[in-house]
Amino acid sequence: MDVNFQAIQALRGIAAVLVLLLHARIAVWWAKDLWHIPFVSSHGMVGVSLFFCISGFIIAHVVSRNSFEPVSFMVKRIWRIVPIYWIVTTLALVFWYTSRFWRADMDRLGLVGVLKSYLIFPQSGFPLVNPGWSLEHEIIFYVLAALIVPFARLPGLFLVLIGLWVCGIFYKGWDYHLFSYSQLYFAFGIVAYWCRGVAVKFLAPVALVSVPLAICSMYKVINISPTANVAITAIGCSSLIATLVSMENNGLKFPKWLVSIGDASYSIYIVHWIVLPWVGFVAYRVGGSMEAWRWIAFCVCMFVGFASRKYLEIPLMNVKFIHRMGRRRRAPESATA
Repeated sequence: MDVNFQAIQALRGIAAVLVLLLHARIAVWWAKDLWHIPFVSSHGMVGVSLFFCISGFIIAHVVSRNSFEPVSFMVKRIWRIVPIYWIVTTLALVFWYTSRFWRADMDRLGLVGVLKSYLIFPQSGFPLVNPGWSLEHEIIFYVLAALIVPFARLPGLFLVLIGLWVCGIFYKGWDYHLFSYSQLYFAFGIVAYWCRGVAVKFLAPVALVSVPLAICSMYKVINISPTANVAITAIGCSSLIATLVSMENNGLKFPKWLVSIGDASYSIYIVHWIVLPWVGFVAYRVGGSMEAWRWIAFCVCMFVGFASRKYLEIPLMNVKFIHRMGRRRRAPESATA
C-alpha cells in the first residue's frame, strides 16, 4: 500500500511510541518506584485510538481509487498484517514451551483460544500476543470496506460505521467487536480523509479546541460519559490528522527519524510484546535501576522493531504476487491520466 503522506507516518510514529512507552513498564512489572511519565503513564493507550483513526484515513485513500478491487484489497491487507503476526505468535508459543513465559495467557486461552489468536478471530479477552486485539478490530473494518464500498462507496461505509457504533451504545452483549467504539475512530479517519484538502485556517482551530478538550475529558477535568469521551477523542484524532496532512500539502516537512518510526510502527507494535519479557528477565537477574531498565526495554524494542521492518516486513511486502496485484488496472489509468 503506497500511502505517501509524511504526516500520516509521523503520527503513526507518535502512536507507536505512546504504546511502547506505556508497555515498557511491563518488562519491570514488579518495580514500585518507576517515574510517572506525564500523559503516557495514564493515557498512552490513546495511541491505539490514533492508530484506528489513521487506519480509517488510509483505507479511505485506498478504496477511493478507481483501481479498487475488494478481493485484491483483502489479500493485500491480510498479507500486510498476518505473516509477521503469525511469526510473533509462533515465537510466543516457543518461548512459552521453553521458558514458560505467557503461562497465564496459555492457561486462560487453551487450544481453542490459541487457534483463534492465529486466525485473528474476535475474542472477548486478549489473544496470545496481546496487541493482536486491535488487529481483530482492523480485520472487521477491512471486511466491511470490501463488502460495502463496491455498492455504497465511501459515504456508505461511513454511515454503516456510525450506525454500528450507535448500536454499541445500547447493546452491551458479546458482539464480536462489530458494535465496538473502534468503528467511530475508523469513521472519523474517513472524515479526516475528506477534509485533507481543507485550508489549514479552518482545520487548525478545530484541532486546537478538540485535542485539549479530549485530553481534559481523559483526566476527568470535564465530567462526561464514556461515550462522549470516545466521540471527543475521535474528533480530536481526526482533526489532528486532517490538519497535519493539510499543512504537509502546504509545504510542512516532518523529521525523518519520526517518519522512519512511523514506517516501522507495525513491526514495533507487534514485535515488542515478545521482547519485553526477555529484557525483564535480564533486568531481574542483573538488578540496578528499574527505571533505567524500562528505557533499555524501550530501546531494545525499537531496535528489534526496525530490524523486523527491514528483514521481515519489507521483503514480505515485495513478494511478487502481492507487489503486482492491481498493477494491471493501474497501468491503463496512468496511461489515460
